[in-house]
Amino acid sequence: MGEFEKDFVMRQIRQLAQLVARVVLRARSEGQVASGLGQIREAVESCLGMDYAMLSQIDPASAALLVHDGEVLRTLAWIAAQEGELHESAGDLVTARHQRCRAVALYAECSERFPGEDAACREAARALAGGAGLEPLADKYRRWLGLPAPAP
Repeated sequence: MGEFEKDFVMRQIRQLAQLVARVVLRARSEGQVASGLGQIREAVESCLGMDYAMLSQIDPASAALLVHDGEVLRTLAWIAAQEGELHESAGDLVTARHQRCRAVALYAECSERFPGEDAACREAARALAGGAGLEPLADKYRRWLGLPAPAP
């Protein structure tokens, strides 16, 4: 990717992150989780030109194969975590846990495919793991994060 393209992508990512942060804050304060989730999906599609509904339905490894930039993949992992926060604020703890696990898995995939993103991905994933609730996390991702196997 050329320097101009990289600058453009970085600018889009920054705008997307700012927009998502505003949406999450507003949705949480107003209790409008469904609306906030829709706005996040629209923002990803608008800023990155990706079908976020489709990306969020496929497994993290497949999603990572479709994303050709580490910053973009790391941002998508962060967005999954933000969606988890929204679900948790609405009392939907099952979906919140699923989104946190998805975020950790996306961070792990990003780390594997884009080694320059490893430190940032591990830091973000460890922060999510500190909140617990990662029991359904696949063994592959548990090992990457250094978590023990779940109790039987």
